[in-house]
Amino acid sequence: MTMSVLLRLNQPSSPSPTALTSDSPPIAIQEEEEEEDQPEVAASLNGSGGEDGRSAESSREGGEDEEGKDEEGKKMKRRKRRTVCDRNGEENSVGHQPDLYCALPHMASVKCAVGCASLDGSLLVCGGYDRGECLRCVEVYDPARNTWSPLPPMREARGRFSVAVAGGRLYAVGGSNGTTELDTAEVYDPKEGRWGRLPSMALARSNAG
Repeated sequence: MTMSVLLRLNQPSSPSPTALTSDSPPIAIQEEEEEEDQPEVAASLNGSGGEDGRSAESSREGGEDEEGKDEEGKKMKRRKRRTVCDRNGEENSVGHQPDLYCALPHMASVKCAVGCASLDGSLLVCGGYDRGECLRCVEVYDPARNTWSPLPPMREARGRFSVAVAGGRLYAVGGSNGTTELDTAEVYDPKEGRWGRLPSMALARSNAG
């Protein structure tokens, strides 16, 4: 009895082939089950990846469509803002006032120190100097036709003076005639097409605000 016990104690601790054989089938079955589960996981991942790819592609297509719409809208706005501004006095084909800097026709004569104001949608330039003498002439610019036209001259030559519009009429006040400062004033009535005299100011002045 003692010998058999000793022999069993001296046997190696590694499992016997019989024990391995009896334990291996469950392990093999478990591995097969895990291998069978892996394709399902891969299929689910591939399916979700396909959906993500399709959604990403649709997002890109939607973004390109939005960019195209924005660009088309900008082009339409630029076309609406485009105006005809030439030197031939032709009508503006778009029907809007020019919103960009462009060349205008020349006035009939060179001048500086003029009186300038807007009246009834037109630009009036009155008097001034031509580097030789003080002027009485008046010109009007029509933005719709892009042309300058003469108006009746002022009653008195004046430069470095102020003009103002009130009640649909244009007032020219003070200034200088090239020799002395002026205290006189006059008014232009576009309905009558002529200048009328006004009472003189108490003090002569030029370059007044």
